[in-house]
Amino acid sequence: MSHRDWIATDLDGTLFARAFAGTEAVPATWRETDAGPVASSWMPRATYVLMRALANHFDIVAVTARDLDSFSRVAIEGISFRGAILANGAIMVGQDGDLDSEWNDHMSIVLSTAGEELEAVRLQIAEMSQGAARPRLVASGTPLPAYLVAKADEEWWRTDAGVNLLSTLQVRQCRAALLKNELQVLPPGVSKLLGLAAYRDRFAGGVPPLMGLGDMPADFEFMKACSFLGIPAGSKLEQCITVP
Repeated sequence: MSHRDWIATDLDGTLFARAFAGTEAVPATWRETDAGPVASSWMPRATYVLMRALANHFDIVAVTARDLDSFSRVAIEGISFRGAILANGAIMVGQDGDLDSEWNDHMSIVLSTAGEELEAVRLQIAEMSQGAARPRLVASGTPLPAYLVAKADEEWWRTDAGVNLLSTLQVRQCRAALLKNELQVLPPGVSKLLGLAAYRDRFAGGVPPLMGLGDMPADFEFMKACSFLGIPAGSKLEQCITVP
């Protein structure tokens, strides 16, 4: 069975952002209001033109920290996703758009050892930040949380209180990463790379993505598994590149 070439892409910060991107920007995510759906994120026109053209020739697979509910609010005219790796790899959506039950069963085992630690870290962040950081447990396809995220103003993480919280974070088996304004705490076995590898073997005949797109240093892990890398200009990942 032959498989179509595919592209793996992060979403927020790579394809679109909450900031309005100009009069020719294309709505990318939506929220429900009493008046009906209202755009909540936008894709710059140049990005839209590129991705629309790529979608005509390749399968586009989302690789994102968004959970299933958040991903359901992504709707971009003319661009369809042919599967998705969600919640930093804890959730897999197959090419038919359905939750992949085999991966879900696997993650039920993976996540079973981290629930207490994630809850303890959530309580620690809530207490030590005194409301400056907003921690929540992100849903997986199982009754167990996929990971923890805590959002605060980017500047707050550099204050004495923010630095103290990060230095005393009660993580043992989990790993923590600060991505701009949000802290992510991920259980072992949860990563975009592992999700990408499983999707490749299950739905792409073992063929790696032709291209990987991402905007953060954390995305580089899964992007290295792709044949080509795409980095948005001005992104955090681009700023990490040094040219002699």
